[in-house]
Amino acid sequence: MDPYSEHVYFVADFYDGILSGVADFGGTPHWFQCAEEKFWDVDERTYRLTPMDENWLALEVEQHSIWQRWEAQHNAGDVLIGAHPGDANARYIEIEHLLKAKRDDMAASIIIACGTFENTTPLTVRWNFISEHYSEVEKVITP
Repeated sequence: MDPYSEHVYFVADFYDGILSGVADFGGTPHWFQCAEEKFWDVDERTYRLTPMDENWLALEVEQHSIWQRWEAQHNAGDVLIGAHPGDANARYIEIEHLLKAKRDDMAASIIIACGTFENTTPLTVRWNFISEHYSEVEKVITP
């Protein structure tokens, strides 16, 4: 692996590019979320990154595992169209509530960086650090 590339644990949301997920920044796990309102208009996306403790990371990985099992069933035609992993898995919903609180509290400790995801196996990302202070970054990412 390229020494400047960081490990991506998984991508949680994707729409015309990667929007959120879990990846290392400086060698430690961080939740990342696209900071662009018009994310489809940019060549390099800006992300908000928040350091994760072991408990948060474990919850994210557990929920993603539930999602992957559900997605495999969905792709095999074993799940109704329009269904959601939480429809048949109470633990998924329980984790979602726990994660919402952690994700909503992201602003307390935030890093802003541009991310370039490299189509490798496993997926990696190169972060270009911008700031640790959101108020400074608003000027950078607001047109």
